[in-house]
Amino acid sequence: MIDRCVDRHDLIELFGRDRGAHVYALADLEEPCWSMSRWWRRGDAAVGEVRLPGVTDALVYAVSSADPDGTVALLADLADELPQRFVITGPTGLARRLSTRYDAAWSGHFVKMRWTDRSRLLEPDGRVLSLGADDITDISDLLSEQSDDAFFHAGLLDVGPFVGIRDDGRLVAVGGVHVMSREFGVAAIGNVFTARSMRGRGLARAVVSEICRRLVPVADVVALNVSVANASARYAYEQLGFAPIMEYDEAELSRRR
Repeated sequence: MIDRCVDRHDLIELFGRDRGAHVYALADLEEPCWSMSRWWRRGDAAVGEVRLPGVTDALVYAVSSADPDGTVALLADLADELPQRFVITGPTGLARRLSTRYDAAWSGHFVKMRWTDRSRLLEPDGRVLSLGADDITDISDLLSEQSDDAFFHAGLLDVGPFVGIRDDGRLVAVGGVHVMSREFGVAAIGNVFTARSMRGRGLARAVVSEICRRLVPVADVVALNVSVANASARYAYEQLGFAPIMEYDEAELSRRR
């Protein structure tokens, strides 16, 4: 039986068992996201059609540290409930495992990392500056070097710390916070990027160190996501005290008619 979950506290209890793995889910249980979204649960498997302010695409949250196989089965059973097309985060191999019900436009393999050793941050770097509304164009231009679909919108500047480094006035490194919940004491770092011409100089580590430092008073759980294939980024995060906690997939799926 699939239960349409209307009790927020049930999901808080489920995701609160492993806050590092479920930083995004816990943040999405706050308003205004909670009222905009739909959730289903079967045992320890939970799936959410999450709607975010300022984001038009349908997002489906299906990350599971408790029951990944049950979550994939729940996704298959929800085919008629979920949108025709959506971007999803969920258990590894989800595109292949759901191939009888969905077609995948793309998929990727990622790892969630949690900040576990706070003694390994770099000393404060005076080059790292706070960024705000006046820097939106520069941030967007820099992130576009990485990917046309980098997850950035102006509202993220109000979520949590957003910082960068300039070289002769040009923004060459950036990083911010994707989600933060003071209620649950969690935050996820995102949009960490260094201009290709400036890589190998420790700029990303300086940026992430400053973000972590600013998050200490508000979040006892700080996490981030990184592509499994991005060995250099993973190594840099490990040097700052981040440790891998689970792997997962992202994909864009379309339901077969």
